[in-house]
Amino acid sequence: MPPLDDDRLRLAWDNAQTFKPSGPQVTQNDTPPPFPFLSLPEMFGLPKPTWRIKKVLPEKGIAILFGASGAKKSFAAVDWCCHIAHGMDWQGHRVKQTGVIYVASEDASGITSQRIPGWHIWHGLRDTNPSLRVVTCPVDLTDAEQVDRLLLTVRKVVADCHFDVGVTVIDTVARSMSGDENNGEVMGKFIKACSIIQRETNGLVLIVHHSGWGDSSRTRGHSSLWAATDARYMVESEKGSRNVTLTVAHLKNGQSGDDYPLHASTVELGTDEDGDLITTLVLTSDQSEQPRIGVPKLTEKEKIVLSVITESGCTGFSYNEFFQKCERRGVKSKATFGSAINTLKTDGFIKQDSAGRYFLNAT
Repeated sequence: MPPLDDDRLRLAWDNAQTFKPSGPQVTQNDTPPPFPFLSLPEMFGLPKPTWRIKKVLPEKGIAILFGASGAKKSFAAVDWCCHIAHGMDWQGHRVKQTGVIYVASEDASGITSQRIPGWHIWHGLRDTNPSLRVVTCPVDLTDAEQVDRLLLTVRKVVADCHFDVGVTVIDTVARSMSGDENNGEVMGKFIKACSIIQRETNGLVLIVHHSGWGDSSRTRGHSSLWAATDARYMVESEKGSRNVTLTVAHLKNGQSGDDYPLHASTVELGTDEDGDLITTLVLTSDQSEQPRIGVPKLTEKEKIVLSVITESGCTGFSYNEFFQKCERRGVKSKATFGSAINTLKTDGFIKQDSAGRYFLNAT
């Protein structure tokens, strides 16, 4: 091909400048925005990970607590929920108090009549009313209508009980869906429902699930659930043993692999109609830990003061804050208030720091 002269080069250049493709035209107004990006200084300014149980359980996201049948995974879920509702430290880790909704789709009777009451008897908190509510019927999270009903339930608890819901427990996966848990479409609906609940509460959804038949280190069912979680915890207990191990199997923004040895201790609930003793189990630090027994029966005013201090969380109350909250619930006299505080401090329910602030005793 012969070289182009100046006139032909100029014509080719002009044609290139005015060329328009034959496909759909994108105007300046239709130009899509660029993807967002961050500089290093902006990265340093981002919020740090927040925790419900410091360095153990995240404040937000979807987490799964799994184990074999009989591994006491529901006892572990109850233990976490009660510590969170009361704002009590767990295994030496600081807890950020919030309200809890426990969806007991499996064994609601055992959860409500034995495990949660047993935990409160063991810890000497029988006369309190923590920020904890239990849904006592199965909820099918693969049914959009039932998901909507659960969201309505959350809103009603917030409105009627006057506390935010920061943790929602789904116990168990198998009893909270219709269809085969190994089916990707069914599990997809379940995961979507958990995400909707998480967005509604802006908190944590904790799922209780069974471990796999062939591999106890993983959950049963479709692998999409495993991939959708921000944190995973494995509960193990040898058959016939009271020793339980809770392992942080995966923690997206924290340290994985930590083990927490626990012990399933017996607590007495009372007697049945035949006079036989009713007992349940409570997870404790070790077998030497003893329940708070022999505490004198509390008066109605002392019960009010104890109930109020359970709401103090990790920040506690000053004397004036504490009295004002109790006063609104019927403890009008400072003498009565002071007497109740002294009794509760003597019995180990309340502690006071060097700044004079009052806290629920987490021991």
